[in-house]
Amino acid sequence: MLSAFRFLLAELLLIAAAFVCAGLVFNYLPKVPRAVQPAELHLPAGQFILSPAADPEATRIALEHNLSSGDLVVFGSSELSNNGPQALQNFYPMACGRRVLAVGQAGFQSLPILLTLAQARKSLSPNSQVVIILSPVWFVERGTPSDAFLRILPPYALPTLLRQPDLPETVRSTVAREIRVHREQFTGLYPDFFYPLWPALARLAPEQGPLPGITKVTAEAAVLSKDFDWDTALAQTKKALTDQAEGNPLGTTAAYYNRIKKYNPPYKPSPLDPWQIEKKDVLALSRFLHDHGVSAHFIMQPIHRRVYAPLDKHDRLFAEVEAQLRADGHKWTSYFTEPFDLSLLTDAAHFSDHAWVRLQKELCDGK
Repeated sequence: MLSAFRFLLAELLLIAAAFVCAGLVFNYLPKVPRAVQPAELHLPAGQFILSPAADPEATRIALEHNLSSGDLVVFGSSELSNNGPQALQNFYPMACGRRVLAVGQAGFQSLPILLTLAQARKSLSPNSQVVIILSPVWFVERGTPSDAFLRILPPYALPTLLRQPDLPETVRSTVAREIRVHREQFTGLYPDFFYPLWPALARLAPEQGPLPGITKVTAEAAVLSKDFDWDTALAQTKKALTDQAEGNPLGTTAAYYNRIKKYNPPYKPSPLDPWQIEKKDVLALSRFLHDHGVSAHFIMQPIHRRVYAPLDKHDRLFAEVEAQLRADGHKWTSYFTEPFDLSLLTDAAHFSDHAWVRLQKELCDGK
């Protein structure tokens, strides 16, 4: 009996020592880089942020401004990296006379979007205009790829995120998983012994304060072009797409068609993730927005139904997602339709300029 008591006491002392050591080690965690910031931050009428991690303070300020003022905030992945004339940041302020902030890059999926919004959650309200552009490809992956997760949210941000009370428990466990997997990117001082303690230890991480130096924020007003006409823009972009796809039964660019035609499409699509991690993440994002009074607009991009078939499993999954999003009070638009509109895509999965104009007209009409 005595030996058992001594063993239990030794275990408790060991655990206590582990927490003390962990507190000391947290002093070595990388802190938010104290970059020199300009005294004034200028927010253009049309702004695109590729990676929130590149300048987290400027990203937070831009998000908080647009969310609190009712300006449009659009999240998406690789489709937003287009910087052509029809890109959101270049086209929307001129065509609609409204400010817009677009945030995203490849791998920027539901979980990073939720965590990015969580950092600006005090600015969320029923006045916030949030658009989420979903990609069917996200639901093939087993959630957000870890490399993309860390490109978007740097390691020093993860312990702080775990302490945020607004995060759903399913999301909190995902963040804890990323910390465990990538612990070596925090510090090399943690032995394997600390693995089971990570979720608890992360809550002890110090809060990261705002970067100093930004004392004034100015936001450029959007100016509606007097000469702009939606019907003309739609007709011109459709004609340009038709001209470049002449003799092409897929309606894509000639370069893409010539590359794939020898393989005799349609191809069998990649199987959907059986764990449905992305579905859980997008529903967590939906609930997070709902709980903060935000009625968002979710938009499902298409997959080219002449390049990939059959897609009935995708149709059923996205119908389930749509039903839950609508139940949470959000708007839903799907370009993942049949019969398929050949003017939507330039390849198998990216919007054409004509599709971008159609999408932005819908966003403008719904203002």
